[in-house]
Order: sequence, then structure tokens, then C-alpha cells
Amino acid sequence: ATPRNKRQLNPGYQDQILDEYLELYEYLDPFPLSPLAPIEEKAEAIDTLPELSPSPTPQYDVQILSESITKLKDRVNGLEDRYSTPSYLTIEIIANYTRITEKQKRIADLEAYLENLQPFLLQLSTSIEGLLTEALK
Repeated sequence: ATPRNKRQLNPGYQDQILDEYLELYEYLDPFPLSPLAPIEEKAEAIDTLPELSPSPTPQYDVQILSESITKLKDRVNGLEDRYSTPSYLTIEIIANYTRITEKQKRIADLEAYLENLQPFLLQLSTSIEGLLTEALK
């Protein structure tokens, strides 16, 4: 059999070739320990990491920081002023809501009036019907 046929007939051969190829790159594995490794092994691997030197404490310009804080305070105060006093739009919305509420109350009053008027209209129609019947006799 030719080497090509040998690879096709033996799937294990393909795995062996792949394993040999990957062995060259084992040192590139960024995670040499599997996620299922015992905790002690993981701890040892972490302990072997080089110590990081602490970064120097940053130096700040107190004047610039003070100016920035003042600007932020001014912006916050401006926002508080802007949103604490009612704007024209807010006043308009409240006025519209009040008008709608008044109209809803008026509609409810008219519905109640019609409901109370119904028995009277029924009695009136019965009386008119009786009068018409008597008049036709």
C-alpha cells in the first residue's frame, strides 16, 4: 500500500502524525495546567510567576485637581438648578394634565346625570304611550 493508502486505512496513523506535529508547539501552551488540575498544582504554578514590581506612586498637580473639582461642583450645581426649578414644559404638562382631569370629571358627572335621568325618561315615555292609547280610542 502507498503511504497515502496507509493513512486512509489507519486512522490512528493520522492521530500519531498530529501528535508528533503538535509536540513541537507544546511550549506555546499558555495554560500548561488543565482546568481540572488539583488546586495545589495551580497554586504552585501561580507561585512560580515572577513578582511584579510596584508601580511608582503617581504625582498629581494639586492646583489642577482643585480646578477640576471646582468645575465638577459648578456643573452639578447647574444641573440641580436646571432640574429643581420647573421649566416651561413641565408647567405646560401639569396644566394639560389638570385640564384632562377636569374634563374626565365633567364626563363622569354627565354620565351620572344621564343614569339618573333614565328612570324619569322611561316613566315619561310610558305616560306618553298611555295618553296616545287613550286618545286613539
